[in-house]
Amino acid sequence: MSINKIGKEECKVIRATVNEALAAALEELGVKASIGNMTYTGDTVSFKTTVSVDGYNADETEFKKGCWKYDLKPADYGRKFENNGEVFTICGLKPRSRKYPIIGRRADGKKFKFPARVVAKQLADM
Repeated sequence: MSINKIGKEECKVIRATVNEALAAALEELGVKASIGNMTYTGDTVSFKTTVSVDGYNADETEFKKGCWKYDLKPADYGRKFENNGEVFTICGLKPRSRKYPIIGRRADGKKFKFPARVVAKQLADM
């Protein structure tokens, strides 16, 4: 197939072709790539490309690196705690947030910030 103009249908073909080529090229490096939003005019197309490492969790790494500042342990990442009758899972750390540095995820996936002392006390009581 030869493309002589770029429109919606051509972008679909380009996306599929680029995704396939990226997957093959990056497989040996152990990373994955995906094509995001695309914008096009009649003769050009641009798109966002995201490359990610399998098995790497930046939130977990950040938590384990700085948890000691809040009287928590690296093993506390992923632990559950209760607050106001709801259960949350520790899923991150925001060291720049002095009042609410601990991030917890509710069962529905929504994230909330918590004071470190509240989370540490809840974990100690469990």
